[in-house]
Parts: sequence; structure tokens; C-alpha cells
Amino acid sequence: MKKREETLKQSALFERYYLMPKRSLYKLYDELFEENPKCVCLRTLCRWSKRFNWQERVAQRDEEISKMLAKDSIEDAIKIKNEYRREIKNNIILVKAAMATAVEKLKKKAIAISNLKDIEKLVNAYEKLVKLDLLLIGEATERTEEKTLADFLKGDSEVNEIKSILQSYKRKYPLREMDAGFSKN
Repeated sequence: MKKREETLKQSALFERYYLMPKRSLYKLYDELFEENPKCVCLRTLCRWSKRFNWQERVAQRDEEISKMLAKDSIEDAIKIKNEYRREIKNNIILVKAAMATAVEKLKKKAIAISNLKDIEKLVNAYEKLVKLDLLLIGEATERTEEKTLADFLKGDSEVNEIKSILQSYKRKYPLREMDAGFSKN
């Protein structure tokens, strides 16, 4: 038996069927009958659906569309993630510059003791930015067998210097409000 090719009318009916929110040959027939009672009968629609593999084509097209959407979603997520990382890196640069200035002022003893809380906030902001950046690149931010965030931050001279200076100020000038929230890392 010779395999028939789908006509333009049959192809158009498949497309209409495909675009239905809840696909049903019965619903398609009802829509067609309302438009033109002599258009096509239900049995013919069923025969065309079977002959031209409408169900397989629907599944194949749905799968292709899902793959395209997934690819687009992944690309969009990567773009957004990279934008966040750029923003974080810019903020890290700003915070590090502020910390370097604070270190110089601390060395010259040009900062009042009441301003130490602000410096501590700078250090905490820096640590949070670094942690967020590590999260975005899929690195561990808590204790792991390889390397912890604390190990990572230990190599940062500004953070270590500020913590050291703050510890010495705390020993010299113990203040209750400074003790809250200050860690000895």
C-alpha cells in the first residue's frame, strides 16, 4: 500500500489540534462542526490522526520545545548569576578599599573607639560578600574537609589586620556593646 502524504488541510487540522489547550479529537470535531457542519466527520479526524501519527508528533514537538526552553532557562540563569557575581566583585572592591582605609586610620590611632562597631560591620559585610560569591560558583561556604571560608579569609591581610587591631582595642577598652556579635575568627 502506498503511503499517503499529508495534505495542506490535514496538516492545518493537526496544527489546530496541537495548539488546543486540552487536546481532544472530539473537541476539535465540535469546533469544526460549529464553524462548518460539512467540514469533516469525527471518523475522518480519527483516521487522519492515526495515519499521520498525530500523537507521536505531538509528543515529539513537546519534547523539542521542552529542550529549547530548558536550554534558554539555563542560559538565562547563567547570565543572571554572572551579573550577580560582577556586582558582588564590585562591592568586594569597595569594601576592601574601605577596610584598607580603616586599617590605616587604626594604625595612626585616628579612629575613635566608638567607630570600631562600623569597622566590624565592614568586615562582616566583606565576609558575607565573599560567602555569597562562593555560593554562586558552587563552592562550599561552611566547614568542609578541603577548605573553609575561614581558611579562605585567613589569607586576606586586611581582614586579619582589622580583626587583630579590633581584638587589641577590645582588650584595652572593653565595652559591652562591642562584644555583641563580634567573633574571634
